[in-house]
Amino acid sequence: MKRFNLSLMFVFMLWWISSCSLKQAVLLPLSDEAKAPIRDRYVFLINMDGSRPSEVQKWAADGTLPHIQELFFHNGAVFENAINVFPTVSIPNHQAFISGLFPGHHGVPALDWFSRPLERYIDYLKPKDMYYTPVLMFNFLQVLQKQIITDAPQTLFDQLMGHPTLAVMESSGYGASQQLPKSAPALAALDFQFRQQYQTVDFLAMDQVLKHLKKSPQGQLPRFSFINLYGMDNMSHFEGPDSESCKDLYIHYDRFLGELVAVLKKRGILEKSTLVLVSDHGQHYLNEIVSLPEILTRVGLSVNTVAPVKGQVVWGDHGTGTSNLYLKVGNDWSQRPSYEQIRDFPVVPGKSVDLVQSLLEQMEIEMVILPEGPLTTH
Repeated sequence: MKRFNLSLMFVFMLWWISSCSLKQAVLLPLSDEAKAPIRDRYVFLINMDGSRPSEVQKWAADGTLPHIQELFFHNGAVFENAINVFPTVSIPNHQAFISGLFPGHHGVPALDWFSRPLERYIDYLKPKDMYYTPVLMFNFLQVLQKQIITDAPQTLFDQLMGHPTLAVMESSGYGASQQLPKSAPALAALDFQFRQQYQTVDFLAMDQVLKHLKKSPQGQLPRFSFINLYGMDNMSHFEGPDSESCKDLYIHYDRFLGELVAVLKKRGILEKSTLVLVSDHGQHYLNEIVSLPEILTRVGLSVNTVAPVKGQVVWGDHGTGTSNLYLKVGNDWSQRPSYEQIRDFPVVPGKSVDLVQSLLEQMEIEMVILPEGPLTTH
């Protein structure tokens, strides 16, 4: 079965953020009496995870997606040159959506992260590590700008504390007054994980959103909803982004939008509602799969594929075309290597290599991004 990865560029990033310890952001919830005043509006931010604009435009134009065509292309606005986030993968983009911060500032730099103090690799896509997504969110601009007096990320959910809000299928929905689903039925999880029926989780999400909007008291209708539909991302990986399976799922999304509009109209809030349709990243075809541990071994680093913390380097293992590298200095992980050390890194006793140059000499690697302190990048 073919796999389709997210980025053609193979980039290695050594983030200065890697030296930071786990930290719970300081949140300042507002009481009902102190809640910020808002306009009489309802906003629905709908993320079709992994969707490609080219496919949406093509199938909207030929009438396959009539609701998307009417709502956005005919009666709305379409942005052709939106500013994306690097790396172009799901979790960092989701934090950017709700915080307005780039990954280097909101504390979730990739799909995975290595904590030096804990000597632990954290994978945000695994259930046991999803807890860390809101825990690690942190406004690093507070370090650089004196006028920011709190390190709280100040997400849209935080800003709307005291008002009804909704997070759907979102691990970073901390602060939302309502989250769906409250529990995922086993059948949906099994279909997603083992039967490659990726649309099942989307059917669950769309069904629960519509039921929630139909049954909620008028005063409890969410003023801001962040709705995530994950099926397209996984289906695109395994079936191809322009496959018939993906086309069918786009059709289901289109029908959901039609039903959503009908519910909003029935509840009397359609004219007060704004629908925003986004994608956190796209997909493209990939001709080969690259083994990062093999490359790191070739440049001279000690690599342990069973227990990476026992080697000299920890790397991301999601095959998305980019990876953060975390290097060990000495006998433990407490010290983050300096720019100078990376350019003259000891790989074995008595031998050092310029890791940047050695990595760039590997034909699989297109770019290396290296920080020198918090403000300079090479």
